Amino acid sequence: DSRGQVTILNRQGQVIRSFKVRNGGELYGIALSRTGNVIVSDIDYGYISIYTAAGELVRQFRGKGKDLGQLSNPLGLAVNKEGHIFVAECGVHCVSVFTEEGTFLYRFGHEGKAEGEFNCPSYIFITPDDLVYVIDGDNNHIQVFQQNGQFIRQFGNGIVEGPQGIAVTSDGHIVVASYSANKLS
Repeated sequence: DSRGQVTILNRQGQVIRSFKVRNGGELYGIALSRTGNVIVSDIDYGYISIYTAAGELVRQFRGKGKDLGQLSNPLGLAVNKEGHIFVAECGVHCVSVFTEEGTFLYRFGHEGKAEGEFNCPSYIFITPDDLVYVIDGDNNHIQVFQQNGQFIRQFGNGIVEGPQGIAVTSDGHIVVASYSANKLS
């Protein structure tokens, strides 16, 4: 049973180790901290869990809920240069930001279709120049923010259908995986 499991592979694709996460819920997002710890989001229990690469639990924070600082369907994760953890929360249509210790800092966005609003944000990517790209899954576009949550722009409407993953290349090209179109854009 691989439910609630993290697997670490070498560059050749061979398993180095795998470990079960506490509670064993459905994992969705994964990121690495500045110190190399593994950070995972658990949709079932609403937790963010941080593990060493050896699989030892460092800490687990927040529980399922819709109150400020709780987590409701945490999906994608990203870590900025300061080590802050950005969490896409589909359940409350926002991005919440925490310290690596689990202290809630702030959130931005709310439910809607206008600029800066979300309908199930799912994936996050932070560029080296500190821009936060958020896939707004059910609105079928990507939104860009400053790290403080200030809206910059959105794009992808009519171009990207069912966006599921995002990355930005070193020369600034945006790569989006799309499940509805079964392609990379």
